[in-house]
Amino acid sequence: ENKLMARPQLTNRYDLVNGGGDSDYKSRCNISLLSNYVLYLVFVTQTGFYIFYAFFYEAESEPCYANHLSKKNVAEGAGRDITARFDQVLMIGSVCGILELLRNTLNLWAKCFNHNKLAVAFQILGFITAFLFILNFILMQLYRFESLGRVCSGEFLSDAQRQQVLDTGDLPYLIKKGEFIYILIMVIYGMGAVVALSVVLLASTLKHQNQKRGQSGVQRSFVEDF
Repeated sequence: ENKLMARPQLTNRYDLVNGGGDSDYKSRCNISLLSNYVLYLVFVTQTGFYIFYAFFYEAESEPCYANHLSKKNVAEGAGRDITARFDQVLMIGSVCGILELLRNTLNLWAKCFNHNKLAVAFQILGFITAFLFILNFILMQLYRFESLGRVCSGEFLSDAQRQQVLDTGDLPYLIKKGEFIYILIMVIYGMGAVVALSVVLLASTLKHQNQKRGQSGVQRSFVEDF
């Protein structure tokens, strides 16, 4: 009877499944708080810039038209509307960022308050944000690095001309938006390189440790046989 009384009480469905008390998911909650805090800072900053350039940056709101025959912007009807392309990228990035913030919020809520049903919504939003991210990353490179995107980004202008456009805004170029999209592309490639390098270093470390253990095991076996 005393043993039964000393047994910890299982108070909720999470305890019944995992056989423990609140300490397990509280520890997971603390870890998630730290990781999600860092993710929130990254996604809030990125999404804020997306929304700013997509909806509130009026200095480059006029359409910029370009064609493959000129290295300067052209009149309406003589080329493609690059402003609409850049705004499309910024719009998709804004939606993707907002959904990713919502996804991380649901993940944190599910882990801290043991709402297992939110895990389904977390997975669904994960597929949606992954699709939007890949689509937007492809469009960013296609629109920005194409000759038309480079024209409206002011890459073929001299430094004095670029500064004049930024100061006066008389000519419809997309210098700031083009710089922002370019920086995002470089950051994504940089993060991918860091992840790849980390995987290579981790694999090399594990391989070295396994080889070292194997050599020590062979030496120990040789000594015992001797």
